[in-house]
Amino acid sequence: MPDSSPSPATQASPAANPDPIGVDADLTLRPGFEGDETMLSHGGGTAARAERAAELLDGELPRGTPVGRFVVLDRIGMGGMGVVYAAYDPELDRRVAIKVVRGIDGAADASARIRLQREAQSMAQLSHPNVAALYDVGTIADGVYLAMEFIEGWTLTEWLAQRERSWREIVAVFIAAGRGIEAAHAAGIIHRDLKPDNIMVGRDARPRVLDFGLARALAGPRSNHDATIEGGDTSESSWAPASSLEMQLTMPGIVMGTPMYMAPEQHLGRAIDHRADIYAFCVALWEAVHRQRPFTGRSLHEIATNVTTGRIVEPSHPGRVPGWLRALMRRGLARRPEDRFASMHELLSELSRDRTRRLRRFAIAAAVVGALGVGIGVTHSLTAAGGAVCDDADEVLRGIWDDDVRTAIAKAFDAEQKSYTDASWANVEATLERYTTELTAMRKEACEATRIQGTQSDELMTRRMACLDRRIRRVEALTQTLSQGGADTMQRAVEAAHGLLELAPCADAEGLMAGVAPPDDPDIAREVEAIRGEVEAIRVFASAGKITGLRERLDEAVARARATEYPPVISEVLILRGTFENNLSDRNLAAEFLIDAIDIAERSGHEPAVAEASAVLLQVEARRDRFDVAEVYARRAAAVLDRMQEHGRLRLQYLSNLGQALNSQGRSTEALSTLQRALELATEMGKENDPNVVPILNATVTVLIEEGRLDDADVALQRAQRVVEAQLGPEHPNVGVLLSSKARLRHMQHRDEEALVEWQQAREVFVHALGPLHTNVAATDNGAGLTYAGLGRDREAIVALGSALHIAETSSGPESTATAAVLINLGSAYLRTGETERAIAMFQRCITIKSARLGAAHEDVGFAQDLLGDALRAAGDLDGARRSYEQSMALFERLGGASDHRRAYAIAGLGRVALARGDRAGARALLEQAYTLQTEADEIDHRGDLRFELAQLVAPDDVTRARKLAAEARVLYREIGPQRADRLAALEAWLASLPP
Repeated sequence: MPDSSPSPATQASPAANPDPIGVDADLTLRPGFEGDETMLSHGGGTAARAERAAELLDGELPRGTPVGRFVVLDRIGMGGMGVVYAAYDPELDRRVAIKVVRGIDGAADASARIRLQREAQSMAQLSHPNVAALYDVGTIADGVYLAMEFIEGWTLTEWLAQRERSWREIVAVFIAAGRGIEAAHAAGIIHRDLKPDNIMVGRDARPRVLDFGLARALAGPRSNHDATIEGGDTSESSWAPASSLEMQLTMPGIVMGTPMYMAPEQHLGRAIDHRADIYAFCVALWEAVHRQRPFTGRSLHEIATNVTTGRIVEPSHPGRVPGWLRALMRRGLARRPEDRFASMHELLSELSRDRTRRLRRFAIAAAVVGALGVGIGVTHSLTAAGGAVCDDADEVLRGIWDDDVRTAIAKAFDAEQKSYTDASWANVEATLERYTTELTAMRKEACEATRIQGTQSDELMTRRMACLDRRIRRVEALTQTLSQGGADTMQRAVEAAHGLLELAPCADAEGLMAGVAPPDDPDIAREVEAIRGEVEAIRVFASAGKITGLRERLDEAVARARATEYPPVISEVLILRGTFENNLSDRNLAAEFLIDAIDIAERSGHEPAVAEASAVLLQVEARRDRFDVAEVYARRAAAVLDRMQEHGRLRLQYLSNLGQALNSQGRSTEALSTLQRALELATEMGKENDPNVVPILNATVTVLIEEGRLDDADVALQRAQRVVEAQLGPEHPNVGVLLSSKARLRHMQHRDEEALVEWQQAREVFVHALGPLHTNVAATDNGAGLTYAGLGRDREAIVALGSALHIAETSSGPESTATAAVLINLGSAYLRTGETERAIAMFQRCITIKSARLGAAHEDVGFAQDLLGDALRAAGDLDGARRSYEQSMALFERLGGASDHRRAYAIAGLGRVALARGDRAGARALLEQAYTLQTEADEIDHRGDLRFELAQLVAPDDVTRARKLAAEARVLYREIGPQRADRLAALEAWLASLPP
């Protein structure tokens, strides 16, 4: 999914640098630095050094500059108090942010440094997830530096500017940031310069507050209240271009804060306490939710007047924000400190309450009173009334799965007018009917066990109902998605319906009661369940192929979860966030979220989350080829699952991921055993015919093919096809995918005539289901073309490949990599039929596309250069052929490593050019070199041709070796089949001509 959000900043948008240090000999070779790597270390050095350091502070510290024990990497931002750099800490092998504070000089120098160090010592003792950690403080020439946590993310200002955000999402972030401020206040630390630019929202969606105490530390003993800074109108939002009034007020001996966020007592020069931070917090919150500031002014004097007199500008669109939130912010903006909230804790408690739930609470309370009233009179009437109390199926599913919803979804399927949609809708309807019937029956049973029979505690009923409500939210998300229609959704509808959560765990009393208890606070408990409902909705949208906007929804869910401070739900959302990035191939970011999830889940005893996160991390690390790390997570997942005695969805996910990881590591026997266990478990769960088991079958097919067990692979593939056809119908696109896989398998079994039948059947499915110009149709034509070529039927190959080229150009674009893939195959077919000019044109166009799309140094470009050399040589352009082979050889030399053997083709091509020029000795030397380089990874026909050609060159000198080489070529040609029948016949005739 394309990410439309701005690139994440790190303390102020650093460039990514894969090298943790990035400093080499440049550190000691830069003029003026030779032999003096401690020039900026803790203020030491001669007057000359100090002068050079001061010059650097006036400008920018170059990459590699030592600052204390740290080494500067890049400048990543500049603010009112100084410059921020990314730096490397060699002692702890980590990246840090260094803030170099300017403007400390003269008589104030010593006292400012002492104050700053004192504040830093206090901050270093404060550890909170919503406060940026401060690691070190020191002096640098006439300035001071602070080393702090390196945060990848955005300032709150940037985060707000990325897209329109709901007031709930904004409040969730402010609550989390407020927890950090609350912790600082508890430690006796006041921020004094709280504003959006001093709050970072990390890529992990966690807010951190920066720069505690800097304003106080850098302020001198004097104050000047007559200072005026002229600027523009300040009524606009803080994500408009910064004016001078948004800058921090810093003058010799004075640091007053940032005028737009300063409390009245700060403007008046009076003593301040933690309530000044509460005021600034509410200014920033007002600005964020209303998108305008509460105070305006064209000068510092005008701003100060409006602030100190409480002249708030009413918001342009007050309806965007609920009344209770506006009232809360106004209280925080009170002129007198004593009229504000007494503490951040009090403010956050009010901010965390969700007033929209009040009516529901009153309704529940009324129902409870009514029920008690019935019970006071006659005991037997409780049973009669209880049945009605627990019969709420129609109400629960209203608007989720009822006649109106059915009609809407049926219309959405009909609108697609695809060959497979009738069968898909029939399956989806039956699946949803079966699932909701069982769900409502379980809901009634859970209610009656407590309300009527008295055999179950209130706590267990609450947990069972919460479990079932999560399933209802997932059904709701699915039916909403299906109602919206869309080709991708219709294709995935059956898998999404079968992917609904199992109901059995909601009847497992022991398992439910063993889980982590819900929050004690009823408001937080309701928010937790709302977040879990959102998680289920996101899962459905992803499974249905609707991923646009999901990253933003996930980030909002993470922020909401963190605001609850309830670890289980935080870990659950982080798992989904990590899984999302894993599926989009950002493995590093995925690992960050998942590791965080495991840490949080383990601390709270949330074992299902530990198991799931470990199972996903196992897959992430295997895909990064970090198999030793993957094995650690595999063992952790297995241990937790065994401890839980879990043999359901999580175990199935773990076995599937483990099997694929083992195969990637080359441990195919263990992989096959693991995948077989997964299939057996699916059968035990009654999911042997579930379409979501097909990926496990496909993984099994892959392993069997790599093991050379092609017949067994065929059996597994046919089982997958039966499942898909039974669940999705014979005309679903997924059937076409499996038919394509069968065609490839037939080719590997040397059953090419059958492969052609499979390709044709797959093509028909795709044409009816997706249309004649879909990329899948191009893929089947391309496959059929290659199969025709394998049979030596090049004219038919050209027809099929020509059709593939037309469709690829139309559907993917004339300059796409899909088009380039067909061009190289079509060029090869033309070369075999002797149409060299057409072949040359195909290969040249392929090289142009591949170079533009993949880069001129990509190995695919080298392959195409080899084939272009063949075509030019066949056309008689020996100089052009030589240049093309040399370009390919140089490319593979640069790539090196596993690509080194690929040079063999180009070297053999140069040998053939030499032979065409009559240079048999030169040709033999080059072919000998190619023979040495070749491996079994090279194409089999190329290996056969090289041996036959080399045999002919060595025969005059060494008939015995020539016969040996020819025998090797014969084996290879026979393995290829009809495609090299002519070459095999020529080889046999040549061998017969050799002297005995």
